[in-house]
Amino acid sequence: MANWFETNQTKSIIGYTLLIIGASWAFYKFTFEESKIDNYRSQIETKQATISQYQARIEYLEEENLRFKSELKDFEEWNSKSENPSLFYKSQYEKTILSRIDLTKTNIPAKSNLKDIIISKSESYNNKDLDLIIGLKDISVNDGVYLNISYGDNLNKTFDNKKVGETIILKSNKGQIKITINKINYIYSNITMSIHK
Repeated sequence: MANWFETNQTKSIIGYTLLIIGASWAFYKFTFEESKIDNYRSQIETKQATISQYQARIEYLEEENLRFKSELKDFEEWNSKSENPSLFYKSQYEKTILSRIDLTKTNIPAKSNLKDIIISKSESYNNKDLDLIIGLKDISVNDGVYLNISYGDNLNKTFDNKKVGETIILKSNKGQIKITINKINYIYSNITMSIHK
């Protein structure tokens, strides 16, 4: 066999070269294809997580829709039984507005610490004593919060992709306050936070 390699040097060099090229190509192909498959697998897992969060939100919204339908049915029954529906709706509306004002607690003394403040998406929290307005612009799928905050003369400051446990420190002519994000609920599109003077 050694004599064949010695007598056929050109063929053996070509054979070795082809063998090395083939092995290199097979190694590259295997490595490249494996990394490509891993990349696709991670993309699929991310998409599945996103889909499951959207499905949970859809289920919640369907439940809310059913609840609103039953409430609408009640209102239709009251409307048909009432002699003056507009007066009834006006009184109910006033009760609702008054109860919402009680729940928001907008005028709390400036020195107190405020806990468990819930803000829903596209709504704002307004505390006149602190001269503080916090608006929740959006909540991303990866539980990042996007806020717009005005505090004293420090107006319309944007905070992007804040996470649970993060504290935002604000300074203005009113002094310094700390806003801590305690809970982010993507499904219900709201956050819970605390404010410390």
